[in-house]
Amino acid sequence: MFTRTASTHRLEGLPLFADCSADELDVIDSSLTEVRLEAGQVLTREGHYGRQFVIVVDGELAVTRSSQGDRPVAILGAGDVAGEMALLEGTPRTATVTAITPATVYVANPREFAVLMSVPSVATAIRDIAGRRHQANRAA
Repeated sequence: MFTRTASTHRLEGLPLFADCSADELDVIDSSLTEVRLEAGQVLTREGHYGRQFVIVVDGELAVTRSSQGDRPVAILGAGDVAGEMALLEGTPRTATVTAITPATVYVANPREFAVLMSVPSVATAIRDIAGRRHQANRAA
């Protein structure tokens, strides 16, 4: 279920890493674990404290919130991320994320997430994503 690869090629094409140097990609690559999900597998649960940051490589994941009747409020696909708000703020998850199709994701635990946040372009992108999601949550 969990594998690591030494190649930075697996990160190429993911928007989060578009502005990273080869050295930064090497550091980031060593901080990510590849996880394969089956359709229907729950990755995170609303209300639970976050222990992982997720980058979608392929497949589709549904984001649901109990306040929305557990209907999908977003569909995540390749290049999308989840879990940043809980790790940045130390707060419970604001949504449940479930695989709709078989999917591959890269996962970083809190220590590994700190490594990602040490790369300025990645930290800026993650903070921007969290800011947009905060605004969307307030509007919902």
